[in-house]
Amino acid sequence: MANIGFWGEDLTKIDGLYKKVKLLDDIPFGHKVLLNDLKNGENLLKELYTFVKSFKREPIPINKLEEKSLGCIQKGGKAVITDVLEYGEHCKKQGLNLLTGPGNDIVSTTNLTAAGANIILFTTGRGTPLGASVPTIKVASNSRLAKRKSNWIDFNAGELIESNDFENMTEEIFKLLIDIASGRQTKNEQNGYRDISIFKDGVIM
Repeated sequence: MANIGFWGEDLTKIDGLYKKVKLLDDIPFGHKVLLNDLKNGENLLKELYTFVKSFKREPIPINKLEEKSLGCIQKGGKAVITDVLEYGEHCKKQGLNLLTGPGNDIVSTTNLTAAGANIILFTTGRGTPLGASVPTIKVASNSRLAKRKSNWIDFNAGELIESNDFENMTEEIFKLLIDIASGRQTKNEQNGYRDISIFKDGVIM
């Protein structure tokens, strides 16, 4: 989540959006859907408005968590969904399983571990030192992140849009998976980051 600040006294109307939102941190290219760097102090609403208006047709607004989660399903590629699991339910069938649970980083990786995952592939656009109780392979979505935070990142997928081809990248990440399954440590293991967080519904004080 980006670190942002709200200034009610500095209002800017942008097609019905009245509140001006400024970034307190830089957000690099590749984070979520960003196609360019956003700098500290920039008006986030203005940048997002310009980005959306660059499309030739109006995008359909995503206003429900269920709709947002459909994008996660796309990451399964063309695999057939074999089962849908409850939160923390152990995996029983081979193939692509969808796991019910929140999107919070450490809560979701704890959920995956409870379901029986032995290794987790964790994609990131900004970088995180996060590590679950099982080996957690951090996959950078862009090369800038992989270089800046090499002590956190295990695999640079940003090469796919720069120089490497899909077949080579597939072989490289598969080899990495085999090496880690055979005992090679991930960055989170090397750094001693092994955390869990249990999902709790309702108000937390």
